[in-house]
Amino acid sequence: MGRDANIVCVGCFQPELKGMLDYPTNWYKDTEEGSLVTSGLLNCNTSGQSTELAEALGVEYWDFNTHQLKKEKINWDALIVLSEECAEWDEHNVENLRTLLEHKFICMFQPNG
Repeated sequence: MGRDANIVCVGCFQPELKGMLDYPTNWYKDTEEGSLVTSGLLNCNTSGQSTELAEALGVEYWDFNTHQLKKEKINWDALIVLSEECAEWDEHNVENLRTLLEHKFICMFQPNG
């Protein structure tokens, strides 16, 4: 069985971030600033891509102690290269991750398989 992985982010709602979250922007029209919201990012569906994602994020695949992302450990250039291989996301999603981290979202690497 192959592995897959993604990133899950949780943080406080800010209107300027609604385009980076899980649902269409109009669904957030009644969301109060500061409410907890989520964003799923950077899905990788193969074992190889999932391993590359972990490496680019600066985490160990099955070491849960390392799964909370630290902006300074991320190899942003490697993520952009990986975005060219993963059909489900692109460089824009990499920038969304950077922005969410800058807005104090907690972002976690989530391995499966």
